[in-house]
Amino acid sequence: MTPEEIISKFRARNYVPMPNIPGNRIFVTDCTASTLVWAEANVIIEHYMLFPNAVVPLHSHPFVNRLIYMSGDYTGYYLDPVTGSKFEKTFTARDRHRISREEPIGQLHGSKTGARGAHVYNIQIWPSTVTDPLSATLAYLGPSIGPLHDQERARQ
Repeated sequence: MTPEEIISKFRARNYVPMPNIPGNRIFVTDCTASTLVWAEANVIIEHYMLFPNAVVPLHSHPFVNRLIYMSGDYTGYYLDPVTGSKFEKTFTARDRHRISREEPIGQLHGSKTGARGAHVYNIQIWPSTVTDPLSATLAYLGPSIGPLHDQERARQ
């Protein structure tokens, strides 16, 4: 299956998680809590709850990154690798269930939330099949979000 077909299957199941993902647990940082909900072929989908008034600094991942916005006060941003210009998207109710643009491997991006926090699904599309699913919290290249994030990364 292609990544698009896997994502479509997850959405068609009304976001019901896949059971028994190896190594799955709740991953907690200073501004997020997440858990893996789907792992198939080279696609991992992770349910994120972002805390109110959170800021996730610019960072990147070793996979293509997308997200599905569900609810809350959420603004995502990324830096253009050529110009260094910052592009921002504030998600609203009309964006619910929308799949974001692809952020290529290494794309610097971040996010912030408002008073309601936010609920999103982070989609990891790896270059090859994943045999040991990993949280984006751990496959994170950039400055620490804080002490809880440091503890999570030290556990891996």
